[in-house]
Amino acid sequence: MKRYGDTLEDVQVIEKIIPSLVPKFDFVVCVIESKDLDFMTIEQVMGEFQAQEDNFKRRQDESLEQNLKDKVSLKDF
Repeated sequence: MKRYGDTLEDVQVIEKIIPSLVPKFDFVVCVIESKDLDFMTIEQVMGEFQAQEDNFKRRQDESLEQNLKDKVSLKDF
């Protein structure tokens, strides 16, 4: 759209991004929608999603590590 001279406000882009997300980001969508979108930038929204993705990966890694520790401790018995 920018190529054809149309200007898009960040809020318009954010409102288009939110419905296209997978369900694992529902929590982030709720947080973002509770804020005033008129004052959010696309970078802030993307930062929220990246933080959630990082937390999700960290929890998965911790869970995997704990499972491996549990298996090792069971072998010791």
